[in-house]
Amino acid sequence: MRSMEKTRITNRRGHVTRNPYRIEGDVAYIGLTDSWGNVKTEAIVDTQDLEKALSVGRWHSSKRSHTSYAQCGRRVGNEMRQVFLHHVLLPPDGLVIDHINGNGLDNRSGNLRRISHQQNCTNTLAAKGRSGTRNVRWINSSQKWLVSFYLDGKEARFGIFTDLEEAKRRAEEVRQSVKPLCRKV
Repeated sequence: MRSMEKTRITNRRGHVTRNPYRIEGDVAYIGLTDSWGNVKTEAIVDTQDLEKALSVGRWHSSKRSHTSYAQCGRRVGNEMRQVFLHHVLLPPDGLVIDHINGNGLDNRSGNLRRISHQQNCTNTLAAKGRSGTRNVRWINSSQKWLVSFYLDGKEARFGIFTDLEEAKRRAEEVRQSVKPLCRKV
């Protein structure tokens, strides 16, 4: 990680109130800090969104499931609420904000999109199991590979194969036609 801007903006008690950042062309990297102002990781935003992001508060990294996100606390009345950077940059408007490349710290506008909750569930990186590929599993009783997907809550089967590579190819074909929002494996 390259070094961040050295200036720390602090309040009268010496607490860090703004994240350090660096700019490289059209991309800005915001240092996500711990409570002492030490940079632990970085969030990525478009340079045009940098001031909007920094004006909200001091960002830190928060891990949810298998993904880290940039998050900060905001006081709303007497309550502290957690705000995600991707919600500041692209308000959800009743939908879910998806990070297309799967990196929750990459908040560039080209990597964010609004989709439904169901579409977002489709776009997760699922366990790969014995086959090493999503949607391909071993069937002990037949000693073959099964390609299957869950569509609208029901299992749909797309072939049984003796050759694993053939099953993987079929799974990729189906994934691209049936579930275009799926990330490549």
